[in-house]
Amino acid sequence: ALSRASDARLKIGDGSKQAAFDRVRNKVQHEEAVSQAKTEIAVENMEDRLAALEKEDAVEKLLTDIKQRKGRG
Repeated sequence: ALSRASDARLKIGDGSKQAAFDRVRNKVQHEEAVSQAKTEIAVENMEDRLAALEKEDAVEKLLTDIKQRKGRG
């Protein structure tokens, strides 16, 4: 009977350790996913900013060309 009780305690103890490990693992996986999502959003935002700057440059070049043509004509 004592052996069975000891075995039962060991099994319960192992289960709680496994459960704690699983909780930590899940928390780490969640944090990694959040971090990856934030990185992807930042990259997309940076790409949008660069695209906007490129458009501004193109507009500035067009305006300069138009002004130069007016000055010649």
